[in-house]
Amino acid sequence: MTHDNSWPVVTTVVTKFTSIGATKIYNNRQIVIALDHDVQNRSESNLEKYGNIENFARQHGVDFYPAGRGIGHQIMIEEGYAWPGTLTVASDSHSNMYRGVAALGTPVTWWQIPPIAKVTLTSLPPQGVTGKDVIIALCGSFKQDEVLNHAIEFTGSELTLSSLPIDDRLTISNMTTEWGAVANLGGKARITHNKVEELFRDPLRPDPGATYAKSLYLNLSTLSLFVSGPNSVKVATPVKDLEAQGIKINNAYLVSCTNSRASDTTAAANVFREAAKGGPIPKIAPGVEFYISASSLPEQEIAEQSGDWRVLLDAGCIENPASCNACIGLGRGLLKPGDVSISTSNRNWNGRMGSTLAKAYLASPEVVAASALKGEIAGPGGYRRPEGVEKVIIGEGSGDAEVDRAVSVVDALESLVAETESMISSAKKSFESSPVAATGAVGNAIIDATVNLAADQTGETLIEVLPGFPEKVSGEIVFYDADNINKDGIYPGKYTYRDNITRDIMAGGETWSQKVGELPPNVQEIVAMGGLEKWVKYQISRA
Repeated sequence: MTHDNSWPVVTTVVTKFTSIGATKIYNNRQIVIALDHDVQNRSESNLEKYGNIENFARQHGVDFYPAGRGIGHQIMIEEGYAWPGTLTVASDSHSNMYRGVAALGTPVTWWQIPPIAKVTLTSLPPQGVTGKDVIIALCGSFKQDEVLNHAIEFTGSELTLSSLPIDDRLTISNMTTEWGAVANLGGKARITHNKVEELFRDPLRPDPGATYAKSLYLNLSTLSLFVSGPNSVKVATPVKDLEAQGIKINNAYLVSCTNSRASDTTAAANVFREAAKGGPIPKIAPGVEFYISASSLPEQEIAEQSGDWRVLLDAGCIENPASCNACIGLGRGLLKPGDVSISTSNRNWNGRMGSTLAKAYLASPEVVAASALKGEIAGPGGYRRPEGVEKVIIGEGSGDAEVDRAVSVVDALESLVAETESMISSAKKSFESSPVAATGAVGNAIIDATVNLAADQTGETLIEVLPGFPEKVSGEIVFYDADNINKDGIYPGKYTYRDNITRDIMAGGETWSQKVGELPPNVQEIVAMGGLEKWVKYQISRA
């Protein structure tokens, strides 16, 4: 699947088609195009681009979904393209979401087998805790890049996994992207269909004795309602703690492929129904704008038929078309300098949804609705905090102490055996090729080999350069004043879907001032040394 960035893809395809004399796509059933990002842009150039994309799709018989039909990922789910037990790729980082229906979903950003991290979910979540709380807790608890560039295999008991509805699974899978993962796998889809039943007579499961790059666990029974942010998914705070701070908000959003399905609309609408206590639906707090957009037209129609959509409109919500909208920083309702927002979307990076001088929080539909109603970050009344629980229980392993202890012993023995075998092998090779072999100085040979092995382990390892790939790459060094800089910090969303961005416009960018003493220590050091070039030379001289 690909979306509004299809046109650069299509342009490349057309160029290559022309150059090799091709006239059609080999298998047009493998491709889906959905226009879902910049759909509120009615400029002549954008409409022309959309028209060109549609013409290409029609010409080659590719399934095409026009602007306003819905977000591509939701379309992939509801139209059955992302199918249990299959592999689905898309030109968008939130393709991880397809694991929610037991498909292996991944963005087209890696083409090698990643390390696998097993994440075991244990126990049952308290009443009122949602899939959004689960993934916010994971992002905020394991925040040292534990699963960066990994594929995640979620597992747990049948009882634990069955406690998470498919919509919650979609939410969790969707936001593993922000956690750092490149793919998800594992689990069954509770869908009734002959084909699904056929697929899961012999479901995808790990091989006996399968090993993982790492294993983590999260005890769901220790969760509470969580809020992510501001401006980072690595900051997760219980709602009750933020409620005590009285954090006023200006904007609220029920949007995105993460949380804007019919079930999310129901959850938000019920907050207003409960507040009404049988009377008129209460209005959103003064000074707050609450934007809603469904993940797709079918999901919106379900919400309209149930009356949930009408409840939100009666409360004063502002309706946008079924698409990405403010989540990607496009369309109306973007954050202005000084704004504070709370959203059901997946990213709260600085500047993602508008101004870099705004604060963005993420939460479940229930918390977002309660916050919009109160005018400050707040939780709904349906949550029941478990007694005696003071913190989220997480850790390495499976969460089963006996199993983890046994695995740790086995791992330690295997590691020791492997290390010993490697040392013996290296010693043997060194001995056979050394003059000491003729003198019988075996002890010295083993010692020399051990030293050589240690040197090999601490020295640089050259990576084989594939044929045709340049051995050296040169160019400008671009400095970013943060670790793990996100793509919005490199190339803002407001530029991503414009085809006429020149180098001058890129260089012009936004400017701001900041006291040197407020900069990160590494940046202060660079400034003190007279700039990046001098700092780099100094570091090289010390090496």
